[in-house]
Amino acid sequence: MIRFVSRHLLVLLIASVATAKLKNASVEDCAGANAPIRFLDGNISPDQIPIPGALNLEVALDVLEDLPEDLQLSLKLTKLDPDLTVPCLDGIGSCTYDVCPLFDVAGDLLCAIFPNPDECQCPIPSGSYGTQPGSPLVLEVPYIDDIITAILVGRFEGTMTFHRPSTPDEALGCLLLKFELIDGNP
Repeated sequence: MIRFVSRHLLVLLIASVATAKLKNASVEDCAGANAPIRFLDGNISPDQIPIPGALNLEVALDVLEDLPEDLQLSLKLTKLDPDLTVPCLDGIGSCTYDVCPLFDVAGDLLCAIFPNPDECQCPIPSGSYGTQPGSPLVLEVPYIDDIITAILVGRFEGTMTFHRPSTPDEALGCLLLKFELIDGNP
């Protein structure tokens, strides 16, 4: 169950990264000019992410130096209306994640943004990454149950920070993001 939920949480995280052109969403690279991970562009359709449903994802980023094998992603999510920090429960939510093990859970998804998916690897080498123009990733957002859907529906703000475990205050990459999840069932 954790593997299933982790894979789908990763889908939502990646979708969050790509919401730069959404009407009710925004993404801002917050790591500064010297950060080795630069988020360049992203697009997702439809405008609101339905649960259940499908979304088309386009994303582009540059990695200016080889990233460390122990790269971590710290996520802090806040659900708006009411203002509520999403807790970290069993590795899901506002948690710190080891990046390389995510390739075991969702390698097919992550490898699709590599310039040559056959050369997908972690640690992640320097280079340009992203979907091919006009060929978005099509991601299925699953239905889990009515209670979880009711909890997830709403507007969110978050910060995704990539860092080394030994220096969590030194961001290798950072995104400030806003997105909205809606109930895909009428």
